[in-house]
Amino acid sequence: ITFEWWQYLEAGTCKKKIQLENSAKEQVSFVAPKVKESCTIHLILQVTDNGKPSLNAYQRMIITVVP
Repeated sequence: ITFEWWQYLEAGTCKKKIQLENSAKEQVSFVAPKVKESCTIHLILQVTDNGKPSLNAYQRMIITVVP
């Protein structure tokens, strides 16, 4: 299976794009932006198998960033 993490920028209230480290691995990391008020970052994990046809599964993680 393959992993791909990405930021769902339109859904979050933090409008700054974050840099994801290891976005093609099981675990991803990033540095939260400095904010003046609380906001949310939405990350999506997409997992794809190697079947024919391949199947995808998705999971959303919502992170609250506080000042």
